[in-house]
Amino acid sequence: MYGYILRNKIRTTGNFIKNYWMFIVGIMVVFVFAARRIYSAVSLMENISTYLIYVKLGCIFWVFIGVYIKKKPPIIINPATLHYLLYSKRLMHVFVLQYVLQLLFAFITAFVISFAMYQFSVSLAVLQMTVFIGTYFYVGFLLAWIRYHSADYKTLLIISVTFVFSSILFVLTDGILPVTINVAVIIGSFIFIIRYLNIDWNKYKQDLIFINTINTAGARKDMLQMLQIAEEQQAKRKKAIFIYHFPLNQRNALSIKTLIETIRTSPRIWVILACFITVGVLIVRTPLFNEIPLLGQPEIASVIAVFFIVTFFLNVSRIFEKQLTTLLDKSRKGLFIPFGKSTIIRKICIVPIILFTCSALIVGTILSSRLIAIVIFIVGYNLVFTLRLFLISYTKRKLDVLFNVATFLLTYMLVW
Repeated sequence: MYGYILRNKIRTTGNFIKNYWMFIVGIMVVFVFAARRIYSAVSLMENISTYLIYVKLGCIFWVFIGVYIKKKPPIIINPATLHYLLYSKRLMHVFVLQYVLQLLFAFITAFVISFAMYQFSVSLAVLQMTVFIGTYFYVGFLLAWIRYHSADYKTLLIISVTFVFSSILFVLTDGILPVTINVAVIIGSFIFIIRYLNIDWNKYKQDLIFINTINTAGARKDMLQMLQIAEEQQAKRKKAIFIYHFPLNQRNALSIKTLIETIRTSPRIWVILACFITVGVLIVRTPLFNEIPLLGQPEIASVIAVFFIVTFFLNVSRIFEKQLTTLLDKSRKGLFIPFGKSTIIRKICIVPIILFTCSALIVGTILSSRLIAIVIFIVGYNLVFTLRLFLISYTKRKLDVLFNVATFLLTYMLVW
């Protein structure tokens, strides 16, 4: 049985490598350059304790995401394995194996962090730091597993108190006390899991089926199925903000609709776009990428940074263009909208203009751009974006090349 599970893992991984080998090679190249840069920076550190607090805060943030933000189960197995072993003692063996693997992952990650912190040398301090961080990571994993299956307020309150208490000890001390507390929490968590935790098998099975479907489609590079899954998930997403939550009138209805659609955009999209603009700023303002070929030359680095920042603005503009085209398409199919096209565009433009203006001000401030350059970018880009919406509305011509060139020139002026 265990051979079949391993064989399925190997087959899925092999398909993924075969279909994404170029992407994997690119990640490895970036990782090598990043590792060299980190090695150079760490080697120059004289006082490790100065940076230890930032490492601790990063670890706490990572555990917080695992416990409270992530929706998928911390233990992932094949849904077929769960189905056929649900009433078998062998399922417990599978879970025990997962507990051991998660323990190894926590301590390996902790060792890598400790190894880097102590200038890539193995010592007793590195091993102590590994145990210190590793036990905290494993506490986070167990709390996440319990929280995934718990819905009663008493259990959730205990999880929150335990997380806060462990995190405070993790920040304030790095001796034997937090390790002892973490070990006690680990033992208590296992006792709770074995004796009191009621696993929500239906929820767990549905999530495993969904994850397996995504992984299978991704490994096969089945773009059609992945698009279908994305559309289904978008339709199932819980919506907390509706148009009737706002004070509506004839003047602000379309603007509020645009705002709500923007808020409902997947957070992952905004995170990815924020990464683009962050990398662009880091290329210009920090020496982080100087050892990467071409990026060490200021002129070329500025152009590459402009491309990253342009990618942010262009993709955000596409989000609002899609909202406009969808609304106009519904209008052509019979949806009554008591406004003309020009009024619709003016109302929709309010939200993106505010967003573009705030983004330009933030980027310009970080890059120490000239005030005149920031003003020219804000006025120019908002004007070009508005004209593009009018062209799409009346002529259905997007003029992508001209719009992209104008965006690049304005952004280059902002960065330069």
